[in-house]
Amino acid sequence: MNIAIVDDLREDRDQLKNVLADYASAHALHFDFSVFTGGEELLENYRSLMYTIIFLDIYMDGMTGIEAAERIRAVDDETILVFLTTSEDQQGTAIHYHVYDYLLKPCDPAAIYNVMDHILRLHAGAEDKFFSFSWERINYNLKYADIVCVLSQGNNLSVLTKDGTQYKPRITFSSAKSVLTQDERFLEIMRGILVNMDYILDLTGSICYLKGGLQFPVNVRNSRKIIQIWQNFLFAQARGSIGGESNA
Repeated sequence: MNIAIVDDLREDRDQLKNVLADYASAHALHFDFSVFTGGEELLENYRSLMYTIIFLDIYMDGMTGIEAAERIRAVDDETILVFLTTSEDQQGTAIHYHVYDYLLKPCDPAAIYNVMDHILRLHAGAEDKFFSFSWERINYNLKYADIVCVLSQGNNLSVLTKDGTQYKPRITFSSAKSVLTQDERFLEIMRGILVNMDYILDLTGSICYLKGGLQFPVNVRNSRKIIQIWQNFLFAQARGSIGGESNA
């Protein structure tokens, strides 16, 4: 596992690295560490999936952690971001960058251990649920995690997956909805539009932006409730109560 630590204070960098090294030793794991004094240094020659986890200080000289997170998310949707901070003032802003969790400085070793426990459980390859249907005489079993959205188009149903494939099973939208919404990831943002919240990049009062350049209208009348559900999902996910664990 490749871990990056970004902090302009040497003492804090060393303390976090030592605790993570102790965690790895206690759990018979191997971590490769890359240590940076600022966001500029981290982003030099950065590429997607370079690090499994990035521990990122918010308040640094030069580029802030928020600015670095924005740059990271522009090219990398997968790496796990954990903020290091002396204040939770930026928690609302961090939602937009899918930050996994916060560690308040000075970091308590127990809190670091807790975050690592959750991350390892969520990324331990837990079995996902499957959405089963037939289309053109072929039976399909799509992982919930691979479904971006489900759309009602007249009398037809469209299922879009993360690789850009579109399926059109001969089942009703209400039937698909009744199955998929039993999983916390799926949210109906408009009549006939069901999205997987794992793929939401941003959600305003009128538009839902998804990975892959997709965007759909939001039911304006219920927009506050829809946005709140999404925000609650993100916070619950950050605490390890949704996703890989619940699908095990």
